[in-house]
Amino acid sequence: MQKTVIGLRLGDSCNLTIDFEDNRQLVLTTNTSIVDWQWSLSENGSIPYADYIVACFWEGEIKVNKDKIKK
Repeated sequence: MQKTVIGLRLGDSCNLTIDFEDNRQLVLTTNTSIVDWQWSLSENGSIPYADYIVACFWEGEIKVNKDKIKK
């Protein structure tokens, strides 16, 4: 079920919207109060505190792991 990503957008509260080639969207919200993080993008799917590329731990706060950014 792989789909090509054609766009990414961050909202004011760091909600992440991912647009796919078939006109579908995935919205990852940041308003959940009972989680350890809101959303995370990583290479291997481990917990964000151990390994993340970009993560939103709290509403309105984005962390970028500069060691993981490929140049």
